[in-house]
Amino acid sequence: FDLFEDGRPDVLTVSRDKSSGFQMAAYTNTSQDSDAYFIKVVVLSGACFHNCRNKSSSYVPYGTNSGGLTVSYRSQRAGPETFDSFQSVSAQLPQSAYFSLQTPYTIFGLGLAPNFIDYLWVNISSKVHSWPQIIPNSQLYI
Repeated sequence: FDLFEDGRPDVLTVSRDKSSGFQMAAYTNTSQDSDAYFIKVVVLSGACFHNCRNKSSSYVPYGTNSGGLTVSYRSQRAGPETFDSFQSVSAQLPQSAYFSLQTPYTIFGLGLAPNFIDYLWVNISSKVHSWPQIIPNSQLYI
């Protein structure tokens, strides 16, 4: 789990003692000096939980994350002699039932390349939306 959402994995432990009950501890890796970059994408539905008609015109409902949406990106990485282009695709909440629950977001590991993400595409019910020039270590809520 990433407690501070900084790209470093953290460990949560829960233990049970008969006399004191449950105890929780969190361990974070502060000694890791990593230049690993990532991008986190959460695609939200925008649906209202209650009646949105009584809200002001500036009210924007966030909704909840939806399953089955695809997120992809394209970027460049320095190769031995030229810049190599690479692309990655992932689905948000790909499971339907009877599997372990996945995280409610999509996270891409970018490695050691601090380059901009050239293009980010999100496919929402057969409509494709794209954004150019995304900064690494960003968290996008779409």
